[in-house]
Amino acid sequence: MTAKLRFILVAAGILIVLLSLLAILQIHRFKQLLIEVESSRINVVGLALKNDVERSLGLGLQLRDNGQLLPMLERTLKQYPGLISIHVVDLDLESGKTLWEVGPGLSSTQTIVARQRRAPTAVWFDDSDLRGYVLGWPVTDPIGRLVANLSIRFDKEKPLALIVQASHYVYGVLAALSLLLLVVLTPLLLRSLSRLDHVISSAKSILMGQSATQPGESDIAHMASELVQAATELEKARGNV
Repeated sequence: MTAKLRFILVAAGILIVLLSLLAILQIHRFKQLLIEVESSRINVVGLALKNDVERSLGLGLQLRDNGQLLPMLERTLKQYPGLISIHVVDLDLESGKTLWEVGPGLSSTQTIVARQRRAPTAVWFDDSDLRGYVLGWPVTDPIGRLVANLSIRFDKEKPLALIVQASHYVYGVLAALSLLLLVVLTPLLLRSLSRLDHVISSAKSILMGQSATQPGESDIAHMASELVQAATELEKARGNV
């Protein structure tokens, strides 16, 4: 009986581990999808703002001297809920000086400078900031020279709260499935193993020449009994010959 329970626990443990891995995978996929959807929404805002900034450069205005940029950034920050801050960082300077910004400042503009110089034509995403996710876009002048970076930091708390909520739901379902698995699987396996033990015992009895006419015998036991009886009669017939 101990061996049976051990086998059942091992089988149930394997199934629960597989379900747990599946749950972790689904949570990870949900997190990636949620961040991707939120980033896509902010990307639309950022591209529109980037075009406005580059349009001002096309008019011959320098970023550091363009006083219209600050009202533009403030209007964008108020218009779209979830935005925490917007920054225009000068890439011509080694220090990565912030030319214009609204909202709380970034922890390190030098990181933005290095990141944007490594990928001057790519929109990049960063989740290392404690306050929120950051998306960055290159700002180029009319002749295509990279002059600045536009960064938008947006809310991280709401997506993380949704991820935590989804995780609790998935783990709750996992616990319920694990309990149901134990309740349903244990009696089924016990019954199957008991029937298998009965078949093996019956087969052993027949092979040892004992009677196998007990009630409740399986079809396999009857077949084995008939085979043994036929072999015995064949041996007797050969002896008479």
